[in-house]
Amino acid sequence: MSGDYRIPNLAKACAALKWIQREPERGVTVKMVSKAVGIPYTTCFRILQTLAAENFLRRDGDNYFLGTGLIPLGLGARKNMGIRTVALPHLQELSAATGETVQLAIPTENRSMILEVVYGSHPLSATTPVRGLWLSCIVRPRARCF
Repeated sequence: MSGDYRIPNLAKACAALKWIQREPERGVTVKMVSKAVGIPYTTCFRILQTLAAENFLRRDGDNYFLGTGLIPLGLGARKNMGIRTVALPHLQELSAATGETVQLAIPTENRSMILEVVYGSHPLSATTPVRGLWLSCIVRPRARCF
């Protein structure tokens, strides 16, 4: 089987999910996704309905939000990222040497995802409530994530 083989509607569903995850609090409508991703409205409606039926999306009225069915997938992917295993001893060493909280993040487009956190010993320190948290990055003279 060729490495270029793709299922068009599955690719459209993936594009829709990627776009929806950019609006996690607000939610999106079928029309918004259809327009943003370039999918015909009817096809988009069917894709979103199917994703909602599988709990990958949650529907509230006309709005769709990311669903809880994505959580196990993300956590499973995170466990298989070898970089965490390699980096963890170094993060622990750095945290022990400095007393600071140390985070391992990977950049993706205009955001970074926290993969691992080693908390420092200082009474006041930066904390990350959840591994797998997306941080928005703003590029200025110096790129910063927050």
